[in-house]
Amino acid sequence: CGKNNLSDLLILKQDLPNLTTLDASNNSLATLPPNLEHLTSLTSFRIDFNDLSRLPRMPSSVVRAILNDNRITSLIPLDATAQEIVFPNVAILLVRNNCLTELEGKVVEQWVHLKTLDLYGNSIASLPYQLGFLPQLNSLQVDGNPLRSIRSTISDLKDTQAILNLLQKRAPEHLRPGSVSK
Repeated sequence: CGKNNLSDLLILKQDLPNLTTLDASNNSLATLPPNLEHLTSLTSFRIDFNDLSRLPRMPSSVVRAILNDNRITSLIPLDATAQEIVFPNVAILLVRNNCLTELEGKVVEQWVHLKTLDLYGNSIASLPYQLGFLPQLNSLQVDGNPLRSIRSTISDLKDTQAILNLLQKRAPEHLRPGSVSK
């Protein structure tokens, strides 16, 4: 579906139980169909270079999501419940050049499989401490965000481990590695 100047994805209204990869990049999509969560075989989702501001519920099978260069303001679907897990199996999440102002800690702590997170070029002013505790996260891109409190401590925002260590130190003391719960 990529590079076709599509304004909708009506084709996804069909039953596509074996669809594993969806590339709808470089189109004119402002919304996505609400039934994406029913594409239970979908593992790779590419929707960069569109006009999206919010995402519908996504299938839990997605491990690679490329959402760059949209107008996305939140990774939480509009109709999500408070207990809903967003991208529970994601390993690669690219959300570069969007309109994110916040990364919700309750969402981040669910990303236990996350290895790569690219948030370059958003409007995020602070990062949740939960990022520091993601066991597999080894690539974190946060340049191009107004992260003043992190910039005052870490001069190189490309130093993933330094950022993760700082975020761990900002966690409540009882959650820090090596702390003893009382």
